[in-house]
Amino acid sequence: MAVKTAAALAAALAFVTAAGAAERAFTLASTTSLEHSGLLRSLLPRFEATTAIRVRVLSVGTGQALELARRGDADAVLVHAPALETVFVAEGWGIERRPVLRNDFVLVGPAADPARVAQTRDAAEALRRIWRAEAPFVSRADRSGTHYAELELWRAAGVAIEREKGPWYRQTGSGMGPALNTAAGLGAYVLADGATWASFRNRGSLALLLEGDPRLQNHYSIILVNPTRHPHVRADEARTFARWLVSAEGQAAIAAFAANGERPFRPVETGGSHSDLQPLGPPLERPARATAPVSAERSATASFLVASAMLGAAFCYAAVGHGGASAYLAVMALANFAPAEMRPVALVLNMVVSAVATLSFSLAGYFAPRLFLPLAAASVPAAAIGGAHTLPVGAFGMLVGATLLWAAGQMWLSARRPEQVAPLRQAPASLLVLIGGTVGLLSGLTGVGGGVFLSPLLLFLGWAGARQSAAVTAPFVFLNSAAAYLTWTWQNPSPLPDDTVWFAVAVLSGGWVGAWSGSQRFGIPILRRFLAVVIAIAGAKMLLV
Repeated sequence: MAVKTAAALAAALAFVTAAGAAERAFTLASTTSLEHSGLLRSLLPRFEATTAIRVRVLSVGTGQALELARRGDADAVLVHAPALETVFVAEGWGIERRPVLRNDFVLVGPAADPARVAQTRDAAEALRRIWRAEAPFVSRADRSGTHYAELELWRAAGVAIEREKGPWYRQTGSGMGPALNTAAGLGAYVLADGATWASFRNRGSLALLLEGDPRLQNHYSIILVNPTRHPHVRADEARTFARWLVSAEGQAAIAAFAANGERPFRPVETGGSHSDLQPLGPPLERPARATAPVSAERSATASFLVASAMLGAAFCYAAVGHGGASAYLAVMALANFAPAEMRPVALVLNMVVSAVATLSFSLAGYFAPRLFLPLAAASVPAAAIGGAHTLPVGAFGMLVGATLLWAAGQMWLSARRPEQVAPLRQAPASLLVLIGGTVGLLSGLTGVGGGVFLSPLLLFLGWAGARQSAAVTAPFVFLNSAAAYLTWTWQNPSPLPDDTVWFAVAVLSGGWVGAWSGSQRFGIPILRRFLAVVIAIAGAKMLLV
């Protein structure tokens, strides 16, 4: 039975690797306004059906999008802050900046309009009136293009907002949709992009009060990440997308987009006014038309194969009390997931499997609080610190690659490690705290839960037997993963890939059976050795590619 399962897992992983190698895809860091308005959901299926190139979208503010590109975590950016874009290109991080579309910012606020901003057509004067009246105002305060446009308007109004702001000035640190919801709840003024306002339904007492000021024009540009700075970027795929956006087909799709009966975006005018914009690179050979539409996410077949491989991995790891993040990272590396997707997905799946393993081993009576509590007390804050930091993509690849190779070695050794029969030693609390903090920090940085480091140490030092080690490791992994994921999402509010829910179902199934087998029955040495080889290959790929 074990040999057949190993063969099935081998076939699934082979298909995953082949699918990942054949797939053409790139990562686009774009603004929340283009996501919340629905424009990207309208454009991307058309582009993908034409070119068979899949677009992974990271929806963040303009400032954060440019920072992702600087780190090499995106292949192109679609943003709307001309001053920041100029600096980004001048510093050598971006190339081939081109205007793509435009719309307008609008000032919305309570219909009663206590600051009487509707009586002026001057946006700067409107903000002066809000300041004088100390009327509630919501600022995104998220380093987005809209936030920078708001700051420019305060400067034009002659108001030093950092000095003059008071309780009336509410800073949300959120995207456009949440900022509008906050304004609706408070009856506050807010600067919004016209497209998100057009698609926003929870308006409450809010009304459009000012539009049409030339200062409120909002221009979006696409910039490719410079491959001389980050050789791994998908420059050809990103350039194909840029060329499509400015083509007749792309511009017509932009012009045709409608939200609530309005057409909030306009295509760029030929020969637009941005004198510093650069031409696109040399023409590329047009890819063959796809034989079938390509979805905005992974194809159903690719997602199924990835989920199948993760199910097998969860079975093997849960049997020894681990969450399996190192295996999920391995599968995602083989399937060519974007680095920015890998860590949060691995952490979520880790939580699912480690929760099941915690329940199973605890019910079997193997949990040891004296070991767990000092480890967890140090690891949780350390994991939160690690999760709050994003490594450059090269450093991330090296650290994850080394982690996977370590995990492969430990998984291979665990296949022949017998149950502890010698008397167990007493673990010093101070050493447990040191180990917990170190493993927790590494867990947060890489997206693993730390089980591949903790359980070998517990066994080697003679502090726990195999099943007792698993019972301590499982909740340790869960807490580390939860802490790292929460801080990661606080710093990087992009949504998880849509197929994450199917991956979660797969690992829940595999983890439940694996945890039951490990706590009640037996381990599966052949599967563990096979999994060790797969993880080692993925680790080598992360280090070398």
